[in-house]
Amino acid sequence: MKFSRKKLRIANWRELISSTILFASRGDGILTFMHKIRLFLAVVIFLQPFIGFTASAAPPRDTAEQLLETMTPEERVGQLFIVTFKGQNIESDTPIYELITDYNISGVLLERSSDNFSPAPDTIADLAELISSLQILRFESSQLSALDAEGTGSVASPVYIPLLVGLNLNAGPEEERELLSGLSQIPAEMAIGATWDEQVAYELGSILGSELEALGFNLIIGPSLDVLEDPQITGVGDLGTRSFGGDPYWVGLLGEEFISGLHEASAGRISVFPKHFPGLGSSDRPIAEEVATVRKSLEQLKQIELAPFFTVTSGTPGSMLGIADGLLAAHIRYQGFQGNIRQTTRPVSLDQQAFNQLMSLEPLAAWHQAGGVVMSDSLGSRAIRRFRDPTEQTFQAHLVARDAFLAGNDLLLVKDFRDSNDSDEFTTIKDTLTFFANRYREDSLFAQRVNDSVLRILRMKLRLYGGTFN
Repeated sequence: MKFSRKKLRIANWRELISSTILFASRGDGILTFMHKIRLFLAVVIFLQPFIGFTASAAPPRDTAEQLLETMTPEERVGQLFIVTFKGQNIESDTPIYELITDYNISGVLLERSSDNFSPAPDTIADLAELISSLQILRFESSQLSALDAEGTGSVASPVYIPLLVGLNLNAGPEEERELLSGLSQIPAEMAIGATWDEQVAYELGSILGSELEALGFNLIIGPSLDVLEDPQITGVGDLGTRSFGGDPYWVGLLGEEFISGLHEASAGRISVFPKHFPGLGSSDRPIAEEVATVRKSLEQLKQIELAPFFTVTSGTPGSMLGIADGLLAAHIRYQGFQGNIRQTTRPVSLDQQAFNQLMSLEPLAAWHQAGGVVMSDSLGSRAIRRFRDPTEQTFQAHLVARDAFLAGNDLLLVKDFRDSNDSDEFTTIKDTLTFFANRYREDSLFAQRVNDSVLRILRMKLRLYGGTFN
């Protein structure tokens, strides 16, 4: 039998294989079963160039997928949480020590209100030491094997994944700034916007990026990309000077340049999360005390509030300097979101339907698919407490965290996060992490949702550290 180099017609190669199998099945025991199988495989391999099919190989796994495979459910759900803590003590008898070493939290947010910063002149030196100590603690905890539940032997150490150490970017007047001394004083966003000069935004972002990266910060929440529609400096929305201005195009452009400066000056070692997605420039009340309401349809939001966020998500994270690594989702509800002015969403940070509808818009959908991370605003804020219970008597913290996660947030910021039935915040956070781990084991859909978010978080962290953790 002769073969040309052209592919055989399907009928011909099927007939040949069938004939081979028929031949192998006969022979009165001349061929063993294994010989028959080998003959069949040999024919298939021989015919491959002619019939045109190839063995499908699984796509290579990236580093994040390899890390995920080695992580326990507890380690995976830990990567979803950013916490705050009081003071600067991180010794073994403190809650933050246990959350880092035993619960594998993803990161911390340092704040003036939590007394994480020393007064001048020791602010910068103490802060650098604190951040370094936090990262060392995380590394050392991954090098020590722990005892199993019965105390009879060691179990595998946690996977080493560096912490996110974050700062909320509030430039401008002293009462709004987190760090009061030691850093270059960056003007308020409104002052930057008043220059109408994107180069100024880039240079100021560069100054801040180089200084914060030198201290060890790798997560910045900001800048604000809210479009201030009220021409007054202050108003019911209480944005004050924390906005580049009232023109969506310029807010997006200045935000993009500011982010570019942060990224370039830090050599890509800072992840930038602009706020307050999807925009609260026309909100009717301060967001810290009560869930704000914006009376606009989705089409109106696309033209104004969402436009700056579209600008900084028009690409793959890490591919261009001006592309945000993540977004901070604010607790905002929208009246008339679907065009009916009588209908109001829940806060989009907790509303799965509204959140998914927003994230399905381009370029947000492609950005998120390519690795963009969404983080919730503080889930223990008074605004959320009052939304869940106007009397502020009950607060089921673990259910709030669950709703925020299922709504679409990848990272959960838990600050002032104490359940009404718990004596302290530390207990609530531990119980919430345990609740998530149990749900992971019991619910395959929930587990897949966790895995998807953790992969986005791991890939973002790997970008910060050059593709590997060492």
